[in-house]
Amino acid sequence: MGLAPPKEAGDVGTVICDLLRDFKAHVKTLTYDNGKEFAYHHLINQILEISILLCSSISLMGTRAQRKHQWTNPAVFP
Repeated sequence: MGLAPPKEAGDVGTVICDLLRDFKAHVKTLTYDNGKEFAYHHLINQILEISILLCSSISLMGTRAQRKHQWTNPAVFP
């Protein structure tokens, strides 16, 4: 577990890289919300050599049918 000052993008990026560096072979993607603390996501991508997914909170909610499907089938991701 790591601790970074809240809302400080550089510090958050450094902590994420430090924590995941040993697991680099196992980490394929990271998904972030659009908070300003993740502004350096492109650097994390380069350092860890992974793909990054950026999502808005609205798209995570999905439609009513998608949410019902997620609750009834928790292993299925939209």
